[in-house]
Amino acid sequence: MPHGARACKRWDRTAQGDTTNRRPSRSFGSADICLVSTTPIDQVLAHLRLQRVDVEEGPVPRTGALGPMESVYIRDPDGNLIEIASYGAAAAGP
Repeated sequence: MPHGARACKRWDRTAQGDTTNRRPSRSFGSADICLVSTTPIDQVLAHLRLQRVDVEEGPVPRTGALGPMESVYIRDPDGNLIEIASYGAAAAGP
């Protein structure tokens, strides 16, 4: 559901599909959060690796509320899925 510069996605308990639905610890009430960064996604990925954060997937192309973007997916300590997205390179085009 787009809301201007934001989008709201609702996942049901039986959904199947991409990373946002392949949760090994999926439980009702858990969160899937998307953070938009102005930092290029390759720099985000380098920083996550430097901090020894396990990256579940990415970078991968996605479509956000503002159009094409690139995303990486990580988990917080509670198992919530965190998407870090950047419109940087994707917004610039080929």
